[in-house]
Amino acid sequence: MRRDPNHPYGQIGSACSDEDLATAEALGTDRWADLVPFTPLQPGYAESRHHFFDVSGFGRVTHLRLNMFPDGGIARLRVHGRVSPNWDTMAASAEVDLCSVLNGGLGISCR
Repeated sequence: MRRDPNHPYGQIGSACSDEDLATAEALGTDRWADLVPFTPLQPGYAESRHHFFDVSGFGRVTHLRLNMFPDGGIARLRVHGRVSPNWDTMAASAEVDLCSVLNGGLGISCR
């Protein structure tokens, strides 16, 4: 993996550790698909601080990475979607909590 401080989109951070690079390499992030292409965002004024992107056609997504150009400046990332467990990885005899959000459960009421 190569870190390039002369990236065309501007400064991509000023430092990284061997641990950061090893983690990115272990996850294979260099082979991940871009769900949202490079997109200029407006500053955080009330009328423009929320940005919504429709993402479809990628199938199951298990990890997300947010790249900022230049680095810094995004306060929150909220991702909306539907939890869809991979049933093929579970043993047929396994007990599964179908109410758990980890298994696709959805809370519809709270008192």
